[in-house]
Amino acid sequence: MSHVSQSIDLRGLFAVRRASSYRRSICANYARFAELKLHWIASNPEATTTQYDVAMQRLARECGV
Repeated sequence: MSHVSQSIDLRGLFAVRRASSYRRSICANYARFAELKLHWIASNPEATTTQYDVAMQRLARECGV
């Protein structure tokens, strides 16, 4: 039985430079949302559930998430 080796070029599979600018902006928006969320939580330790929900919706809208 012979074994045929096939090579697969994966160099560009996960390259961010090849991702569209739209995809890169989505990643940036999620990172920004996470950063702002942590900052908001730290700045508002006494917030109610309703205040938290309203703030997260606003941050998500601002970040395009």
